[in-house]
Amino acid sequence: MENAFLRDSWNRRLPKQDFLILVKEKFDQSSISNLISILEDICSISNPSPLFIEYFGILVENFLILSLASIDFFYDTQISAYFNLISLYNETLFNNCNIGSKDDAHSALNALRVCLAQSPKQIIPQILMKLIRSSNYLILIASSRLLDRDYWKVVKKIYNDVQPFANYPISYPLLYQSFTHAFIDDFSSHHNFLRAEVDNLTFITNFLHILVINDFFAETFSRHFLIQLLMLFMNTYYRNGEILHGYAIHKLIHKICNKYENIEKDDLKLIVEDIEFTQNSHLMLPFYDDLDKLYNYLFVPRVFFDEEDFLSNFHFSPALCSKLTSMVIERIPTGSHQFFNSLLSDLNVFCCIFADKKVNILLTTLIAHIQTIRSAKYFEIVFNFFCSAFIFCWNLFDFDEIQAFLREQSSDVQILLKTIACLEVEKKGATLPIPIFTRPSGLPLPKIDTTTPFEKCIKFISSVDSMNGEEVYERIQKEPYLIMIALSEGIRHHRKDFIVLTKIKLPEIHPIIHRFRQMLAVILHDTPKWQNFVENLYASFDVMKVYPPSSVSEIEYYLLKDMYFCFRFAHAPTMEVFIISVRWSFWFQIFGVKNMIASIFKLLSKGEFSSPMSQPFLYFCISGICLTVATRRKGINIQIIFALLDLFEEDFEFNEDLIIKFFFIIFISLSEEEKQSLFIHINKLWEAAAKEETNKKRRLFNAISAFFKFVMYTPSMLKYLKDDMYTNFMMTGDCKALIDYFILLGNQKEFSQSI
Repeated sequence: MENAFLRDSWNRRLPKQDFLILVKEKFDQSSISNLISILEDICSISNPSPLFIEYFGILVENFLILSLASIDFFYDTQISAYFNLISLYNETLFNNCNIGSKDDAHSALNALRVCLAQSPKQIIPQILMKLIRSSNYLILIASSRLLDRDYWKVVKKIYNDVQPFANYPISYPLLYQSFTHAFIDDFSSHHNFLRAEVDNLTFITNFLHILVINDFFAETFSRHFLIQLLMLFMNTYYRNGEILHGYAIHKLIHKICNKYENIEKDDLKLIVEDIEFTQNSHLMLPFYDDLDKLYNYLFVPRVFFDEEDFLSNFHFSPALCSKLTSMVIERIPTGSHQFFNSLLSDLNVFCCIFADKKVNILLTTLIAHIQTIRSAKYFEIVFNFFCSAFIFCWNLFDFDEIQAFLREQSSDVQILLKTIACLEVEKKGATLPIPIFTRPSGLPLPKIDTTTPFEKCIKFISSVDSMNGEEVYERIQKEPYLIMIALSEGIRHHRKDFIVLTKIKLPEIHPIIHRFRQMLAVILHDTPKWQNFVENLYASFDVMKVYPPSSVSEIEYYLLKDMYFCFRFAHAPTMEVFIISVRWSFWFQIFGVKNMIASIFKLLSKGEFSSPMSQPFLYFCISGICLTVATRRKGINIQIIFALLDLFEEDFEFNEDLIIKFFFIIFISLSEEEKQSLFIHINKLWEAAAKEETNKKRRLFNAISAFFKFVMYTPSMLKYLKDDMYTNFMMTGDCKALIDYFILLGNQKEFSQSI
């Protein structure tokens, strides 16, 4: 029957499409298989009939599993037939393939193997070049690395043995590269998206605290990029001696070596010999090529240690920086004036302590220490450091954690901490006069009969509301360490009579200077403007809540100013970065995450931020600010993700690429559990958006598709991709992403099987 049908079709010169229609109408799978076998015999001869090639080709094109997938390589007739087909048929042979099918991937490998079986070898390249012009074919070849990996290895070995292109002039180099990438290469065409775009990495140092605190190094970057960062940090530390760079150097080395114990010289040698290290000579240390000297510099502390100038030791020895937290806490009970003065000079000390999850231990040790001090002068410097540490951590770091710490303290310590943090600010009513405290003539000052300066602080807090400004001034003249408490009380209760404190010569300590300016803003104006507090790192959130801006539009100037700050490619002062983060944290709290995110990206849609050169700096720096905000309050980063998902459907022009990269960086800051549940939610949104034709759903679909690409190119995130995620890239027509998807998942499968 099949022979008769074939003869009749040939006699009628039936076009191949009509031939296919009749085949599907008349024959079942078994008969179609017989028909293909007949055509294999007919087309195996030299110079077969073009019409039979057309019939053979249209059947193979539509029934790969019955044809190419089933070749017997011990049967020369089949090999000859399929070689003739590939040579003489057009490039549509794989047009109807099923991407994601193991059988179709097997067919693609068989087609390649048919070509490799030919002799002389010189005829192979020309036929192969015809085959690989099909993007579907390249995708199938790549998919075999995941779906049919054992057979892919077999065919790859045959290819390497034959070396078909060894002496062949490549007419289409890009096409050839695409083929070798899909079939041979063991890496994706895109590595980490930051590595591909950032030539000048110094902007990362502005937000190094975020990388350190969130431990992004392993999660976000490839090994090559980590080495590039390591060289940058070593170079910057060598020139500037900043502690956070020294601290980050050790974090990076441990991540690169995947070791949490001691780093050996052989571990460092592997890094030094890496191509990324050798190709970045502009970041080299002068002694980079002397392994012994480099190892000693990085891991062996200097013999001499200057206890009088504690922090200076960490500016010249990165080996010490990883031990900073433990060394600070160990020395608190016996620390000298110089020790605490030294710590007050560098805010990055607090970042290292927070990254080591030792803030509570630091504050507990300080509280225990200040309660035992009897020397007023020594108490003043230790107390100032304690105030600086507590307010800094209160404003910038985990709010729930520090609240829990506050609740664990004794009632006296709680009173002191609430005063220092300037909590429970009285709202200034329009009809209520500001009380001026005066003392009747002739009455003595309240007695403060205590043994330690700490107890005097507690008594002062309880009695200051009955003292007028002059009395407070006199008390501070005798006991200068009370100044922080007095300034906080002046703010909390709007004490206009505390203007007298302007006569006091204040110590040059940031928390005190900032708190003094804040008090002046409150007591000198009946309705202080919110602008008086947003340039203040040590501003109280409670004070800012009393005097908030009326709308998001009112803060646009500062948002723009802060985003222009991101264009400062040179290393920015730590203080400036943290001040921006504190005010954004306050605004996120006042206006809500959704409003803030929408405002930020509407501003970024303006022309001045559209330059491609600015993009890497913008998305990383804005991420840095937002992640600093999220460090203070749990759940903010999840809210940012949902705000961005809503934003993708908004009807305004925004920089999609910028938002998606920002989205990705926020996503990788989430906990493992949060990532898993959120990824399921995002995938459901994507599937729903794919079924709708509205513009806003199309925008959402495209944005999530781009996000999936970033996930794919981050090795530690591949586990979140579903096995059928390739359908996502098929719908977007992204062939390069499809090929990389199969390469990456194939590599991951190989790795998991080797463990």
